[in-house]
Amino acid sequence: MTELTSTSAYWEPLWAQGRRYRQLDDAETRLLDEHLGPGRGRSALDVGSGDGALALHLHGLGYRAIIDCSPSVVALAASRSSGPGLGPVWQCLDITTGDLTALPEPAYAVITCHPS
Repeated sequence: MTELTSTSAYWEPLWAQGRRYRQLDDAETRLLDEHLGPGRGRSALDVGSGDGALALHLHGLGYRAIIDCSPSVVALAASRSSGPGLGPVWQCLDITTGDLTALPEPAYAVITCHPS
């Protein structure tokens, strides 16, 4: 991924205009379930979260936290949660250029990045 395609300046206009990407399929969710198992409240970081489908699945397994560099994406993902405090932690941060000390955790049990 080049710097141009990994920044908010690239992604924000695309998401704001309604661009969407491939959803998780059954095989992917089955592999996540089998290999990750219960999260038990451990932290997970979904880099480039898109519409939040993977983060929501991880949250359903008992993991928490996501980020994306696009404010439109974070708003879209957060709107898919069941209500305040019931979904993942939604944070807008560019993983390539942002201040990583702003992440909610100093370390993560799981880090994901779902290809589009």
